[in-house]
Amino acid sequence: MLSSKGMAPSIKNLVGQLQFTDAEIHATRRGLDAAGISLPSFGNVGTALARELNGPERVVVASIPEEEPEPEPETLLSNQELRDLFWANNTSSIVRCQQLWRGALERKRFLERRNLHMEMEKFFIILQAQSRGVLVRRRFDSRMQQLHTFEPQAVTVSQRS
Repeated sequence: MLSSKGMAPSIKNLVGQLQFTDAEIHATRRGLDAAGISLPSFGNVGTALARELNGPERVVVASIPEEEPEPEPETLLSNQELRDLFWANNTSSIVRCQQLWRGALERKRFLERRNLHMEMEKFFIILQAQSRGVLVRRRFDSRMQQLHTFEPQAVTVSQRS
């Protein structure tokens, strides 16, 4: 348009002359999405410019390639269908999470039992020591009673000598 009036150089069609990898295109698209920038659709620019300038529509349309139409959005799923889809897609992750949780609970129970046994071990050591002391004192008292029963006989034997 501007080139026909002599106000700007003509724009050449660059379709097929530049090559971009899919990674470069996706990176650029992610950067634009992250920045919140949406690119305009140039599909109908040729028609709009032709109407404005009352020029031949076919020349303008031929110089600007049309974009592919966007796919129609998928039909919305019900809550139950979404739940079923979630469970179907994440079953292995959920099972693994349950395994980890059960393992953690079992380790906790084991540590509690071990701590109880360690506390009980101290108690049993003290109990054994006290029991041995009782047994030794009983034997000592028994021996002392035997000596006291034989004391009169021992005194008479020692007085005769």
